[in-house]
Amino acid sequence: MTMKPCFSLVLSLALVATTVQAESQPVELKWSELGALITGHTVEFTTKEGVKLSGDVVSVRPDSLVLEAKRTSNAKLFPKGGATISQESIDTIRLIRIKGKAGRAIATTLGVLSGLTLGGYAALQTGGDSAPAVIATFLAVVGATTVGGHFIGRAADRKVTTIHVTK
Repeated sequence: MTMKPCFSLVLSLALVATTVQAESQPVELKWSELGALITGHTVEFTTKEGVKLSGDVVSVRPDSLVLEAKRTSNAKLFPKGGATISQESIDTIRLIRIKGKAGRAIATTLGVLSGLTLGGYAALQTGGDSAPAVIATFLAVVGATTVGGHFIGRAADRKVTTIHVTK
């Protein structure tokens, strides 16, 4: 298989992956309305101090957000684990919800099937007298398309809502 078709395939998969993720129109909510929508869900946001946080919302208090932080860009200011972030530190929140498993199941299956086809073609093109090279090429293509399909499907299952918090 020449490099041009391989590059085209990788570029096509990358374009599909970036366009598949569903992001809704931004929503404006008052702080008092926020609790019912985000409690128990995964959120991402950047504080006014510039710290990026991601995690599961435990509760929304009248003056703060209680978060089980999974990722943080500044572990000294906001370590992983339980964190309380003041209301004044948050302007915009990205609410992340996973809607089922259909996207992952379908895209992974398509990744396997296309990988078998493309892997067979690539293995025939590399051919020669080296069986290990043929097998390695086949397995590499099948593995790459399967993993690519999984990530495309995961992006399709993920729904992101941007919330602008008002006072």
